[in-house]
Amino acid sequence: MNSLIANSPWWAIDHSMSSWVAEFVYSGKELDVDVSYNRRSYEIDENGTASISVSGILMKAVPGYLRLFGIDATGYSDIADQVTRASDDTSVKSIRLMINSPGGTVNGVGEAAEAIYEARKKKNIVAYIDGIGASAAYMLASQANQIIAEKNSIVGSVGVYSYMYDTSEMANKAGVKAIVFASGKHKGVGIPGSPISEEQKIPYQSIVDGMADNFIEIVSRGRSMPEDKVREIATGQSWIAKEALSVGIIDTVVKTQTEIVTGDHTMAEKVEELIEPVAAAVPEDEDKKKADPEDEDEKEEQKSEDTEDKKKDDEDEDEDEMKEKSSLSRLAELRAAFPDNPNFVLDQFALGNNVQAAKAAMYDMKKTDGEPPIASSTHNGTQGTDFLSMARQRAADEKISVTEAMKKLRAENKELHETFALRK
Repeated sequence: MNSLIANSPWWAIDHSMSSWVAEFVYSGKELDVDVSYNRRSYEIDENGTASISVSGILMKAVPGYLRLFGIDATGYSDIADQVTRASDDTSVKSIRLMINSPGGTVNGVGEAAEAIYEARKKKNIVAYIDGIGASAAYMLASQANQIIAEKNSIVGSVGVYSYMYDTSEMANKAGVKAIVFASGKHKGVGIPGSPISEEQKIPYQSIVDGMADNFIEIVSRGRSMPEDKVREIATGQSWIAKEALSVGIIDTVVKTQTEIVTGDHTMAEKVEELIEPVAAAVPEDEDKKKADPEDEDEKEEQKSEDTEDKKKDDEDEDEDEMKEKSSLSRLAELRAAFPDNPNFVLDQFALGNNVQAAKAAMYDMKKTDGEPPIASSTHNGTQGTDFLSMARQRAADEKISVTEAMKKLRAENKELHETFALRK
């Protein structure tokens, strides 16, 4: 009976993991071992991305003996420290949270979540879930700018719980009676062998509910999701990645761990969607041509008759190919100019904007709310006749952003916009 745990800590962990963790970590065993288990360093790759590990059981500070027993664990204090330092590190361009954790204790998770949320104001933070990102681990992920999960990963388990063992019936059968001397009716609850009344359960449930409210509030803030919506999913349920995407608790699903490590899949997939219509216009390959129902004689005759038409078609195809190459070149330039903002790059690419126009749009986005747009003019102070100058002037006249002005002007004068978009 002494091996039973009378009380558990407050858990923000997937329930399938908590029992054995509690038995081991909170069993009261004393080990004369002093092993450092701090994770206070992060790796920076060639792209300037700092990778921070969030794995295993999460707790405020990890006891050194867990490492001795091969238990994977991460300290909230270490996560907060690394994220804060990486956000201030001038050699770091973005931060990657590599998450494979069922969660952990409530104690300490709030501070780590706050550190991530503050850091994302300085550096783009992406949470990559490979395996499991549940409970407290999901709370941390929700504070990143974006959450990406491998297709077989388990995500969710939003909620908090604790538990006690009422061993009074076992004690009675063994002929043992626990006598608790307490200064109040809520003192000493859960002492082995003593009963736990319904009245004594109430304050513990209240604490769990309060912690759950804090959990929901943090997720709501990080995901920009209404609290009512978060409460609908805060049942403790977990989902496989595809379902988690449909629920709205992650942003992207990837097929392999390699895609998670490279971090370029989102851009690659979206770019493929953008250029797919262009690729559809590419001439059919030779194998498909051979599959046409016309016989070779008919093909030769048709080829002879349509020589001039084919020449014109070839010229049109060359022109299409040049436009495609120019379009992809513009995309590459945008990616190089804004390496840490793929969604912005895709928006500007879809608008047909080049780097100069995109920078103007970024300027609009960064201006203080409520300020009227600032119009630009040519070097001699007169109104410009090129696309961007006209857009800036229109923005000033109509008191709208340059981006909105560009959209309107593009719809009205496609030829002028095309000349602007394709220029070097």
